[in-house]
Amino acid sequence: MREIKFRAWDRKFKKWTSYSIDDGLVMFYDDHEECWEIGQGGERFILCQYIGLKDKNGRGICEGDIVNYRSWGNEYNLEVVWIEEKARFGLKTKAGHINMKLWKYDWYEIIGNIYENPELLEEVVNVPINRQQRKAQGN
Repeated sequence: MREIKFRAWDRKFKKWTSYSIDDGLVMFYDDHEECWEIGQGGERFILCQYIGLKDKNGRGICEGDIVNYRSWGNEYNLEVVWIEEKARFGLKTKAGHINMKLWKYDWYEIIGNIYENPELLEEVVNVPINRQQRKAQGN
């Protein structure tokens, strides 16, 4: 069975926080007030779902993560997103193109997330590598 987990981002204080789901009610912990607050559809808090895959370092990949992807001499920083019309997670470029499936997860490395490190999406690299380096990467 697939493990369903989330993490919660507090837009007001710009940090990760605790959450609880009980009988369909989502509550978030407000560290500043030291109390639980009922979530209001993404107004203040954002739930980011674990997608069920880990990166090449064994870290769980979540919605909103920025992953570095290398394949055939090219390197990209991409955002992990939910694609509603396809009912699956995928990768989005800085330009907004969503055209990649997450499937060979050992090609990806989490380097940040869109909330704490949005500038990482600006850094798109195209690095040519030779055939021996490609083989060493498993591509």
